[in-house]
Amino acid sequence: MFLMLGVVLLIFYLLQGTAFRFASSQLIRRARAVAFRSILRQDIAFFEEEKNSSGTLASFLSIETNQLAGISDATLGAIINFTFTVIGATAVVCSF
Repeated sequence: MFLMLGVVLLIFYLLQGTAFRFASSQLIRRARAVAFRSILRQDIAFFEEEKNSSGTLASFLSIETNQLAGISDATLGAIINFTFTVIGATAVVCSF
C-alpha cells in the first residue's frame, strides 16, 4: 500500500509541477506583454528622462517579470500543498 501511495504521489507531484510551470510561464508572458504595452504608450518626455533609458526599460522587462516566476512556480505549489495537507490532517483528526 505504501508503494502504491508513493507512485500515486509521484504522479500527482509531476502533474502539479507541470501545471504550475505552465501557468507560471503564461503569467510571465502576459506580464511582459502588459508592461511592454504600457511602456510603448508613454509620451516622448518619458523616454528623455535619465532613469528611463532603453537599457533600463529592457532590464525592467527581463528582471522584474522573472521575479514573478519565483512566486508562482514551485513556491506557490508548495504553499498550496502545505495548506491542503494541514486542512486534510485537521479533518482526519477531527473525525476521530
